[in-house]
Amino acid sequence: MSDKKKGTIREGSFPAENQYITKTKEEIRQLALDNMAGQVFASWQMREHEKNHMSMVFLPLIAINDFHIKSWERDGIIHLYGHMKDAINRSINGMPIFYSCYEINQSDLERVFKMQRLIEALDEPE
Repeated sequence: MSDKKKGTIREGSFPAENQYITKTKEEIRQLALDNMAGQVFASWQMREHEKNHMSMVFLPLIAINDFHIKSWERDGIIHLYGHMKDAINRSINGMPIFYSCYEINQSDLERVFKMQRLIEALDEPE
């Protein structure tokens, strides 16, 4: 029986259920619309000095371990985001606080920004 079937993880290996799943076109469209409407707060919106507060904004970061970090590196995870409707009724230096958040990799983030540009171009008056 392989290590994967036993449920153990060898150094440098990751179970398939922990892999990043590329967002669908509809998920990308919805995230682009939500981002444009100010309904999302994301690490890509933070200034460099504000990123020191990431674990106070996205509370699940407090519990990450080497396994999470390695899987994020493997999957190209570069940002986290949360929906403002899910933020708790507190803030840190004007930034919302989330008990849960979502990951996004570089490829999907580029798709979100491309979708935003497309939506903006369609909304421009002729």
